[in-house]
Amino acid sequence: MRTRIFLLAMILAGGALPLRGYASVGVSGDDAEFGFSNRWRMVAERGDGASLSRLGNSYARGGSQKYDPSRAVYWWQRAATLGYPPAQFNLAMALGSGVGTIRDEKAAVQWLRKAAEGGLPVAQHYLGLAYEVGRGGVSKDCVAARKYYRQAAEQGFREARFSLAFNLQRACNGNKAEAEALKWYRLNADEGDAPSQVEMGYAHFKALGVARNYAEGLRWWRLAAAKGNALALYNLGVAHEDGLGVRTNPHEAVKFFTQAADAGHNAALYRLSLAYDTGSGVEQDKAHARTLLQNAAKRGFAQAQYALAVAFEDKEGGKADPSQARQWYQKAAESGSVKAQLHLAAGFMDGEDGFVRDEKQGAFWYRRAAEAGSNEAQYELADAYQEGRGVAKDLTAAITWFRKAAENGHADAMNQLAVLYTNGSKELPQDHSEAMQWYRRAAEGGSVEAIYNIGVAYGRGRGVPRSQTEAVRYFRLAAQKGDVDAEADLGARYHKGEGVRQDFGQAEYWYRKAVDQSFARAQYNLALLYKRGGGNVAPDIGKAMELLHQADRQGYAQAAVNIGLIYEAGFGGWEKSPAQAAAWYYKAALQNNADGQNNLANFYSTGVAVTASPELAFQWYRKAAENGSDNAQVELAGAYRTGTGVRRDAAQASVWYRRAAEQGNVEGLYQLALCYRLGRGVMQDERAAHLLFLLSERNGNKAAARERAVLDAKLSPEQRAVNQRLAAKWEEGPLPLEDRKLESVNRE
Repeated sequence: MRTRIFLLAMILAGGALPLRGYASVGVSGDDAEFGFSNRWRMVAERGDGASLSRLGNSYARGGSQKYDPSRAVYWWQRAATLGYPPAQFNLAMALGSGVGTIRDEKAAVQWLRKAAEGGLPVAQHYLGLAYEVGRGGVSKDCVAARKYYRQAAEQGFREARFSLAFNLQRACNGNKAEAEALKWYRLNADEGDAPSQVEMGYAHFKALGVARNYAEGLRWWRLAAAKGNALALYNLGVAHEDGLGVRTNPHEAVKFFTQAADAGHNAALYRLSLAYDTGSGVEQDKAHARTLLQNAAKRGFAQAQYALAVAFEDKEGGKADPSQARQWYQKAAESGSVKAQLHLAAGFMDGEDGFVRDEKQGAFWYRRAAEAGSNEAQYELADAYQEGRGVAKDLTAAITWFRKAAENGHADAMNQLAVLYTNGSKELPQDHSEAMQWYRRAAEGGSVEAIYNIGVAYGRGRGVPRSQTEAVRYFRLAAQKGDVDAEADLGARYHKGEGVRQDFGQAEYWYRKAVDQSFARAQYNLALLYKRGGGNVAPDIGKAMELLHQADRQGYAQAAVNIGLIYEAGFGGWEKSPAQAAAWYYKAALQNNADGQNNLANFYSTGVAVTASPELAFQWYRKAAENGSDNAQVELAGAYRTGTGVRRDAAQASVWYRRAAEQGNVEGLYQLALCYRLGRGVMQDERAAHLLFLLSERNGNKAAARERAVLDAKLSPEQRAVNQRLAAKWEEGPLPLEDRKLESVNRE
């Protein structure tokens, strides 16, 4: 663990500096006790800055003068106003800590700046710290921090050299200067500064500004360790335990860990507990290991606290203590253990392992871990924002955290970000190309779901050229890794012969793999295969019904529709029962299934198994049409056109015919063409009617062919040619009509 060494207590980090420590900073160059005779006081009263500052120091020490922090501040204020830098610095310390005066960080930084401009190195260093953390009315600014550190360092101020080196090692506006950092560490290290010697060791171990050299790194750590530096002792223990630059030597590792622990290094104490627990380098002693672990935990070492929590959860030998485990997980989380934060977050979110469900607390701990850089927490926090769990739904925030997690290597986050690009939203515009890039990165990172989604993209031509062969290839890759969607879709490709030679046996095999995972869609598709059979798969209506019922029990509404169809037709020798069919259609309809609603509407329209009711038929057609059933849209349009179950409305009829036509419904195309030819619900337009008849004709409607032939004579050759080109290019979707906005013209 690397520790940043600051001069005294860093007032701008929020800690209060004891006033009695100000004079010991040594900024005035006159740390000896002064007996302030009347003569010296008279000199101070005449406005001598140094004397005024010394008088303040005397009150701060409580030596020759009675300790009085407010009097100290008074004299420093007078000296500071006269431009005396040491007094300006001490006044800044007082304002920063609120001792002897009202705390005012902004004023503290202002006085620090004056002292720094007066050339005082300790003030320059502290001003650099203010810029580094962004306190006292200044924004974080690594460049400004580096500037003030350098000013103090060039005057030989050791702490500033260290801070400058530390700053230079880290990216500042994209600028690292590891070699220069090493120069400043070296100056301190050669003067015997142990923290800088530790950093020299790190530099040689990590190749920071110098070639990697374990032996040289160990030499620097040994120099620091000889001074009793706990971090150096700990690092030597790690080196001997892991065999870095030396032969692995558990006994030597234990020796160094012991010395470091005695010097107060908590990580060393934790490592020592592990050594005693496993008997590595020392005689195994689990009781002593537990004591050491508890001591490290009590000292606030997060990793030890987490390990202790896990130990209290241990159910072996009846030693489990859930209450203690929970307390230590809480302490570890508060101490910054990401593992503990994730444990608490998951517990609160799911209400498991003895937790009372509290999604707000779950989101809170995911945020703590996410801000600490955990890509898993970033992903979970994003999911919380997307679903509104523990936080208000916020897709923008979700996208932000998914992106952070993705950029930090979380494969599932990459896949989810790709899904968001695929679907598009006002917060993230649809971009299939960008989606495909993230799908590929996610797949390379091990996301099986992303592999499946790449297959979907190839099947639909989203971000890549459409290729059913490539779709099958990716479905197979994902299916071989156990992805249930891929297994079901690969079965469907073999079933239909899309992208692969039709093979009912292979379809059955892959459907069965997904059925073994209780996947409702696969149960449904396998039922359809058994319903009709094919190839070497014999029809089996009994198996089909069994699978449909399994899917229905999982809430798969389309299964209920097909059970209804089998009862309605008496398919495959199954008992014919319109009443049973109506019951199953009704069940599917209540689940908002469009086919169930449409079929139920048909029954109400014809009076099969139910009392005929044009009004109820209209209501169910309307629901089915709104849910996208093109057949229902045609029937609904017909109801509006004829006034069956609803008031006649030609404009509404044309609206619903158009909706059906845009899905490629042949009757919808034909009826919409009639609307345009007759001016029924829309402005009369024979060119539009001709195009729509042509589209319907291309899909096998003979009546449309006759109507189109009649209009051929009314259009010019150029107009007919344009319509032929438009018809050849059209696929389901918006119709290629000049007037896409239907006008509410009711001519009936």
